[in-house]
Amino acid sequence: MDINALILETLQLYERSVSKEIVIKTDLADATPAVVGDEGQIQQALLNLFLNARDAMPDGGTLTVATAVTIADARTTSLFATIKPGPFVQIRVSDTGHGIAHELQNRVFEPFFTTKDQGTGLGLSVVYGVVQNHGGFVNFESMIGQGTSFSIYLPHAGAMSRRESRQKRTRLPRGSEHILLVEDELSVCEIARDMLTGLGYTVATANDGRQGVDTYRSRQGSIDLVLLDINMPVMGGKEAFELLRSINPNVRIIIVTGYGHEAVDISAFPSEVNGFIQKPFQVETLAATVRTVLDSPVSHRAQAS
Repeated sequence: MDINALILETLQLYERSVSKEIVIKTDLADATPAVVGDEGQIQQALLNLFLNARDAMPDGGTLTVATAVTIADARTTSLFATIKPGPFVQIRVSDTGHGIAHELQNRVFEPFFTTKDQGTGLGLSVVYGVVQNHGGFVNFESMIGQGTSFSIYLPHAGAMSRRESRQKRTRLPRGSEHILLVEDELSVCEIARDMLTGLGYTVATANDGRQGVDTYRSRQGSIDLVLLDINMPVMGGKEAFELLRSINPNVRIIIVTGYGHEAVDISAFPSEVNGFIQKPFQVETLAATVRTVLDSPVSHRAQAS
């Protein structure tokens, strides 16, 4: 994949969730750097870093994203057990925010650790996992009052021509329907909402299964599709799915699943599920799945008694 093109696409999504007080700058390598990997996972990692930068600059500031091709020598890679020396694509994400206290810096990649008042603290652990899955490594620098810079290093796979890069970016299917997104992870919810809004849809959100069911019950006449996460607090996706079907047996529902140990057993759901999509999602996959389900005929079912 063309990393520069993916960064620019991801920044377009990100710009919808930031105030005008945050200035976005890019310093992208002239030669189009390419890596081999999953665009959806890398886009999720980038968005998590961008959203962290936004939250670190509540009064405004500058986000700078830079790319370069660099050589990681044996001394550098010896710090990471599975990394071999060679050429890497560096993606540097820098903010001018409040910074991370020195005593907390060795914990930032721990699952569920967060310095924020809200959120699960999974953002940076997801970044770490994605980079590891791609044979890369990540480090950061931070000083209180002077901001933070994260650097992702992914194995370099050569260069892509601008023509090849343009050919990879396909025209995305769009729509104007109303979608209810039920997702407890705030960063994922923001990302998916921004993706769908950018595709033309009107999006309402809920952050747990019970809130999702209540929102659908009060607005079912205007909701054309529900995206329903499976692992949520208060009420899980399976119970929420059954309640949504009891309210409207013909509601279109796409189940959103995690990956790895969070993967859902699809056989546990009845056959009338309209579709499944796996996190972290690539915008192309999300756009295609949503359009396919919305365009499919409704299988009319009897109202539950």
